[in-house]
Amino acid sequence: MALQKLRDYFGETNREHFIQMLDNKVHVVEKLAASSFHVKRDDMHNKYYKSASTVAMDIVDRTIVRFYENAIRHFQGLSPETKNEMPKDWKFGFDYLTDGETPNFKYSLLPKNNLVLTHIQVLNPQTGKVTKVIRDTQVLEKWAKKLDVQNPPVVFEGNLAHDQKEELLKLLEMNDKAFEAKYSERSFTRDLYNIFNRNVRQSALNESLDEEIDGLIVSFIDGKSMKSFKLEDFRRKAEA
Repeated sequence: MALQKLRDYFGETNREHFIQMLDNKVHVVEKLAASSFHVKRDDMHNKYYKSASTVAMDIVDRTIVRFYENAIRHFQGLSPETKNEMPKDWKFGFDYLTDGETPNFKYSLLPKNNLVLTHIQVLNPQTGKVTKVIRDTQVLEKWAKKLDVQNPPVVFEGNLAHDQKEELLKLLEMNDKAFEAKYSERSFTRDLYNIFNRNVRQSALNESLDEEIDGLIVSFIDGKSMKSFKLEDFRRKAEA
């Protein structure tokens, strides 16, 4: 299910409630225009899943859809020690990109071994249902290194400073006409990144902040509860 746009949520909710939400811990990651791919360790060999499917790909799927073969070969080539370290009740989730030319965006770089670790699903051993989703940056970076793939594209995590909140509110309050006037010749990507992390000089897969990105996923964490939204170019039309 597609994430709600942060601008839409801001327009629909009470302003004071939104400002209070900004006091929560915030986790911001770049959303890549990539395919979803999952891997789970099995007794005999790994199981591979395309997109959000809960059914592992079989040989017929792999024959028909050869798109995922590079990713599968990468995991087949991992050392036995690394494979054995993968917990059997964990399902590793990745963004998978083999070409910098996507239908809507152009990237100048490709992720390490074409894979970016984005999350880990912890499954109930009896039912196979997801009981928890791990998005902790340190855990993901540890496993990205073990699996020889790219780290999650985290832009910011922590509590927003006063000026960051003010810049975000100023952006969300901007109407379509003002947005078009400001960003007709100015990089929205650069301003977006600068709200959350002024030290970043390039996006996840582009060598500068002047190229368009799919957007950022902004999550607000309140205890065990997390609300996530997509922050993207306001001029972008919803796909039919």
